Amino acid sequence: MCQLRKEKRKVIYPLFVFIDQLIKFSSLKLSMATVNRGIAFGLFPSESTLFFIVISLCIVSVFMKLKLAKNSGKINQAAMLIVSGGLSNLLDRIFYGGVVDYIHLPYIPSFNLADLAISVGFLSIVFHFLL
Repeated sequence: MCQLRKEKRKVIYPLFVFIDQLIKFSSLKLSMATVNRGIAFGLFPSESTLFFIVISLCIVSVFMKLKLAKNSGKINQAAMLIVSGGLSNLLDRIFYGGVVDYIHLPYIPSFNLADLAISVGFLSIVFHFLL
């Protein structure tokens, strides 16, 4: 049973990246998305894409090491949320020169599914260590 769960998780995270990329591509084609060339919430919009790619790769590698360490399943899942969200946004920077945001809500900066995964994963790890 436990092995089956691990196998399902191996499929879920790449599937997540694929779905997020598909939504981003479709949103751009339908002119329903914006390309954020800065960091989260549109901060520092003039920084170079190469800078963000290098920073993203560093962050992804740290969380991959965290995931590969002998941690609890909850930390591994949270780390994989962060890694898959980061990978999806990294692909955006490579292909579009910035992160594609397609969720637009009043009073909140635009974001996407990958941003949500990164935030949920990060908060999960923080709460795990605080509790």
